[in-house]
Amino acid sequence: MKTRSAWALRGAAISSLLIAIAHTAEACSLAAPWGINDPLMIAFLGSPLADTVVAGNGLRTPVVAMGHSGSGAPRTAFGQRVRVDRLGDRARRALPRDTREVVLVPWDYAADCRPVAWGRSARWLPDSLRGLFRARLRPQAQWAQGVPTFDVTGTQFQPYRDIAEGTNTVDGVYSRAPRLSARSLLLFYDGLPPQARDPDTLAAMQWMARVKADTTLAGRYPVTEFVYLARTQFATARARAVRVPVAGTFRLNVTLDTLPPRTLFLRVAATVSSMQGSMRGIPDTARVPRVPEGYYVSATAAVTLEGLAATCHMFDRATIAYVDLDWHGPMPADGIGEWKGGIDARLFNALFSADELDRWQARRRAASAERADSLRALPDSIRARVRDAPFIFIPNRPLRVIQEAGRPMRIEGAMILPLMGELQIRGERFSRDSLPCFD
Repeated sequence: MKTRSAWALRGAAISSLLIAIAHTAEACSLAAPWGINDPLMIAFLGSPLADTVVAGNGLRTPVVAMGHSGSGAPRTAFGQRVRVDRLGDRARRALPRDTREVVLVPWDYAADCRPVAWGRSARWLPDSLRGLFRARLRPQAQWAQGVPTFDVTGTQFQPYRDIAEGTNTVDGVYSRAPRLSARSLLLFYDGLPPQARDPDTLAAMQWMARVKADTTLAGRYPVTEFVYLARTQFATARARAVRVPVAGTFRLNVTLDTLPPRTLFLRVAATVSSMQGSMRGIPDTARVPRVPEGYYVSATAAVTLEGLAATCHMFDRATIAYVDLDWHGPMPADGIGEWKGGIDARLFNALFSADELDRWQARRRAASAERADSLRALPDSIRARVRDAPFIFIPNRPLRVIQEAGRPMRIEGAMILPLMGELQIRGERFSRDSLPCFD
C-alpha cells in the first residue's frame, strides 16, 4: 500500500456526489457515503457498544412525515455509543486527542429527503457489526454528554465491512468490483485531494494516473467511484476551456429541395453543453481520457429575431436544441479558421407550418411501424440482438463554418432531413449576441 502522502495532490479537485438527491418532491435517493469526497465527513474504524444516550436533534430540524423506518412521529433523538478502534488523519485533526468513543445518531428521511425522526430502536447497530463508519460530525456544542457525536442518514450503508470477493452482503452497496478493505479505505480517504470551485484538468489526470498505477487500489470499490468522478471533473474542465467559434447569431437561408428559400435565425451559446465520445466505453484501467469526437452547444432557432429564446432553459417558449462541431484545437488568437459542424434537425421545425410538421410526423410514425413489422418477421435470436444492440448516436456534420479575415463568419452546406428532404443552408453571423446558458 502506498503511503498517505503519495495521494496528496496540491490544488486537486474531484467533484462530489450529493448525499441526497431529490429528483422530485415525491422521490429521494440516497447515495452511499463511501464514494463521496466530502471534507465534512469523518471516517474511523469502530465497534458498536450496547449503550445509548439522549443526543437531541443537534442542528437538524426534523419534519413530521412518513419515513422509511417508521411513521416519522416526533420523538427524542437518541444515539448509540461506538468504540473507536482506529482513527484516520482527518479524524485525528477533528476529534479530541483522547477520543475513545463516539455517538452515532440515526436519522430517517422523508420522500423529499428532509430529516425525519428515527422510528426504530436507538440501539440500531448490533454489537457484531464492526467496520468503517463515515458521517458528519456535529459542532462540539451539540455533542451528547460531551462525547463526539455524528448524525447518520442512510443507516443501511453503515458500517463498511470487509467481505470476501464474490460474497454478497446486504449493506446497500451494489458494486461488482472487488472491495478495498476497511483499513485500506480509511487510508485512502486521508489521501483524497480537497475539493475546489473550479475543476483542474491537470490535477484530475495526475490523480487518476497515480491511483490506477497502484494495483492495490485500481479497479476496487469505492476507488472506482472516485476515478469516475475525476474523469467527470476532467471532462467538465475540458468543456469549460473550449472557446466555441460559432457563438453568436446567424441569419440562414434554408432551401428544402426545390421549394423557395426560407429565412431562419439561429443563436448559438458560447459554452459547451456536452462532449461526444470522450467517456463512453472507457475502462477503469485507462490512464488517459479519450479525446472527444466533438461537442454540443445549445442553440435556439426561429423565423424572427423576436422568436428566439432568451436563455437556453426556455423550453416551453421556443425551439431549443443543439449545434454540434467536430473536436478542434485551441482557437487562434485572430479567430480565423474553418470547422465542420451540424445543426440538430429539431431546430428546423420553426421553418415549417403546422400542416407540414403533421405530415412529417405521420411519415415518421409510418416508418417506425414498418421497422417494427420488419423486426417481428426476424427469427427470435436475430431480433433480440437487433433490439438489444446499444444505440450509438453518430452526429452528422456536413456543414462548413468559415471565418476569414475581415468578413462575417458564414455557414454553408447541405443536410438531409430524414423523411423530409435535402436542406441547402447558406448564411452569415451578423451579431456576437450568444444564447445565455447558466450552470
